[in-house]
Amino acid sequence: MRRASFALLALLLATAAAPARAELTCNDLRDLSTLLLQKHIRIHMMTPEVRSGAVKIYLERLDPQRLLYLEAEEQHLAERLEEAFLQVRAGECAKLRAIHEDAVSRTREQEAFVRKFVGADDYQVDTSAEIVLDPDKRGWPKSPEQRDGWLRALLHFQASNFLSSGETLAVAKQRIVHRYELRTVRMAKLNRDDLYAGYLDALANALDPHSSYLTQDALDDFQIQMKLSLEGIGVGRGPGPPG
Repeated sequence: MRRASFALLALLLATAAAPARAELTCNDLRDLSTLLLQKHIRIHMMTPEVRSGAVKIYLERLDPQRLLYLEAEEQHLAERLEEAFLQVRAGECAKLRAIHEDAVSRTREQEAFVRKFVGADDYQVDTSAEIVLDPDKRGWPKSPEQRDGWLRALLHFQASNFLSSGETLAVAKQRIVHRYELRTVRMAKLNRDDLYAGYLDALANALDPHSSYLTQDALDDFQIQMKLSLEGIGVGRGPGPPG
């Protein structure tokens, strides 16, 4: 049963992948969303519950640390995402792209904050700083002051980790700033293909936690890893040499 389920999952993932080397368009999102629902074993309609689940997953990936948006902004953003996802079903993706552009802007602002705070000549780790590391338990900040306070505490925590591993404070500061630089670069470099794939993957995950959308590159990697795994346990090989 486990082998059959795994094979079926692999088939669904491969079926839902984009055409080879093709760039996704907004119309593709509408068609592939329909295909995901058609291929799913149990859920075949875009119910409000499915859409709400996809919004939640998308939002968590957009701001995993819950330090880009305030609590009130998060509620408004969830509403905007609901509208954006409804528009996608109609072949319109402008709102989805606008939400991403806003997230990029906020990520740049956060990087500038980190650079100014940690990069200051007189920066020292505050060992008394406290923060709840689990975003689910911490929730969303209620004010800019609370958000900035949480971010400063998180930076102190990250710096202390580098120091405890033997790094100097100067190196720790450089590595922290570089971490947030890379985060900005990754966010800014997401093209429409990546953005649309993120929507489809959030939708697939909302259907059930074992479904995913794979881009062509991700599918290629998946198939390579699958082949290596099967060969590792002796599946798929030809008959061995006579004994």
